[in-house]
Parts: sequence; structure tokens; C-alpha cells
Amino acid sequence: MGLANFAPRTAQVITGVVIVGFFLIALSYAVSNRLSAIGLLGFVAILSVLLALQTIHSFPAIAPRLAPYRRESLALQGVLTYVPFFFYGDAWLGMPGFLASSALLVLPAAAGWTVFGLVVAAAAPVQLLVGYPVGDMLYNIVAVALTAAIVTGLSRMSDLVSELQLARIELARVAVMQERLRFARDLHDLLGYSISTVTLKCEFAHRIVTSQPDRAQHELEEILQISRQALSDVRTLASNYRSKTVLPEALAVQSMLSSVGIDAEVDIPDGLQLPNEVDATLVAVLREGVTNMLRHSKAGHCRIALRLTPPMVTLTLWNDGASALPVIPHGHGHGHGHGSGAHVSDSGSGAPGGSGIVNLTQRLVELGGSLSAGTADDGYLLRAVVQLPAEPADPASDADADTDSDSTPSSADLAVC
Repeated sequence: MGLANFAPRTAQVITGVVIVGFFLIALSYAVSNRLSAIGLLGFVAILSVLLALQTIHSFPAIAPRLAPYRRESLALQGVLTYVPFFFYGDAWLGMPGFLASSALLVLPAAAGWTVFGLVVAAAAPVQLLVGYPVGDMLYNIVAVALTAAIVTGLSRMSDLVSELQLARIELARVAVMQERLRFARDLHDLLGYSISTVTLKCEFAHRIVTSQPDRAQHELEEILQISRQALSDVRTLASNYRSKTVLPEALAVQSMLSSVGIDAEVDIPDGLQLPNEVDATLVAVLREGVTNMLRHSKAGHCRIALRLTPPMVTLTLWNDGASALPVIPHGHGHGHGHGSGAHVSDSGSGAPGGSGIVNLTQRLVELGGSLSAGTADDGYLLRAVVQLPAEPADPASDADADTDSDSTPSSADLAVC
């Protein structure tokens, strides 16, 4: 907290030193006028009260309980600014500038500038009243205005520095919160598929352990492998050094689905290079879609396809299972007619209100894409569209773009796998 408050405290100290310096200059005028001991004592007493009032007006946080009475304290400062002229004469000429400053700090803008103008204009007649040389009238008027401007500016600067520091602290807090949410979201996307696969294989192995012990042993070996991979993924996620690509993940999904009797077809160009963030997001979409399919449908055939049509890349996951799943309507994304306006419900969570599909939709929108899903002509289709950076990584894939409509069933209504 010491370093965090350094800038605001420095600004406050500078402002305080300047204000005290001005008051010491005023005190020097009293000493040079050779006031009596009682007169000098009264001068110092009134000057101290004015210093306290000015401090309250320049730093309202010092006395928050007095904040509702700032207008009253301003009126008291006005009285203590002009009444002492009858006793101290020209030795008191430095005080009106502080009243003009307090008016700007305490009153609304229009009223504050009005009082500022009146105080500056009153400097001339007050100077004549106390018998100060007429030749110094312009100097005195300018001194009042400059004193008010300097004190007001420094006081406002202190407030702005404090507000800026609070804003920086809040931004840091929000950044930490967003990073925690990102990590939680990535962890959900990372483990949802693996845990669902392990559960499915465990149930299958449990059913065949007596009738097909060799097959059950094989399933247990795959469960062990998937568990180790999930542990490795969690570790790399914690280190923020994930390097997941769609094609290897799709082939792993194909192997897993085949082992549970689902005919899986993968149609992804070899050698396709995508930006890391796009690749990781599409892998998360693939895992969530497969998880939803395993939980909510009775699919016999599944097709995974990826097409590059610069500047967009599209991942589709279709299956022929039948299930009453919620629909993710088309949104309005960045430059492609998809996006953040989609209202979604998470079928991947197993209950309404989960976070899987919602998290994926948010991640895709952040990349300028969208997520849509619904019933196709003879099955269910999940489609993720992501916008690539300015220079696509693999323009050679353009030749495959025209086959997108043939690679998966199409429909005006799309729903979750």
C-alpha cells in the first residue's frame, strides 16, 4: 500500500507545501509591518483558521464529516478574508486569492467562477481602502488571480492523481478477476471432454468386464492414457503453455468414438496452420461438442470438418443422434453475420444454466466469430466460425471452401450436438 499511495501522497504534499508557503508569505507581510505582539498574535490566529479552512476545501477527504458544511465554511472564510482588513490593512492583501480558490473548489462551476470574478474585481477597491499604492493595483489583482489559480490547480491535481490511482487499482482487480474467469473457463473446456470420455469408458468396461475381459482391459488402458493426458493438459494449462491443434485432437476423438461404436469421420486438411488462440478455441469447441453428443444423443455416425474461407475458418461437428437439445440461434459477429447477440443455454453441462456453451460463445465472439447449433436435415449440427488475423495462415485451403455446404447437412435451423 505504501507504493500504491506514493503518487497521491506526493501530490498532496506538494499542494500542502505551496499553500503553507503562501500563508508564510502573508505572515512575512505582518512581520514587516511591525505589528504589536497582540496584533501579531491575532494575525497568526486568524491566519491559522484560514489555513485550516483552506485545507478542508482543498483536501475534503481529510475531514469527510465536514463535507456537508463546506458552504458554511466557505462563508466563514469570506468573513475572515475581508474583516481583518480593518485591523491589518495592506498586510492582509494576500488572503483574497485563497477565498477565490475555495469558491472554485466548493461551489458549482457557474457559481464558483462568479465568486472568483467578484473576488478578483474587489481587489482594486480593497487596495484603495487600505491605502496601498495605486501603482501596484494591477500587480495586486494579478496576484489574487494567480494565487487562486495555483491553489485550485494543485488541489484538483491532487484529486485527479488520487482518482487515477484508484482507477489503476480497480483495473488491476478487474484484470485479475478476468484472468481467473479465463482460467476457470479453459479448465472447464479442457476437462469436460476428458472426464466424460473416462466416465463413458468406465461404464462400458464395467459392463463387459466378465464377458469380454480382454476388451475391458483394453478400455482400462485407454482410460489410463486419457487420464494421464488430462493431467498433462491441466499442468500445461496452469503453466499457460498449451499447444493444442485441431487435427490431432480430431483424430483422438475419432479413435475414442470408434471404440464406443460411433462411426466418426474426420475431414480436416493436413498441414493446416492456424494461430494458437484460434486453434485452442476450436479444440475447446470440438471437445464440448463431443461431450454434448455423448451425454445427450444416441449417435451412430459423426462427422468433423474444418474449412478455411479467408478471413474465416469454420469447424462443424454433425451427428445423426436424436435428442431434444436447446437451440443456439445465429448471432451478429464481427464482419460475418455472427456474434455476441446469441442467446444460449449450455447443453454441455447436463442442466440448464451451465457454462460450457456460454464460455465457448464468449471465446468465439472475442475472436470475431460465433457459435450456432440446431437441427439439420437428418441430424444435429454444431458450427463454430472464427475470424482469422489479417494474413491467413494457410491460403491453400481456399480450394476446399466451396465444399463446405456439401461436407455437412445444412439447414436454416441449427442446434447443439
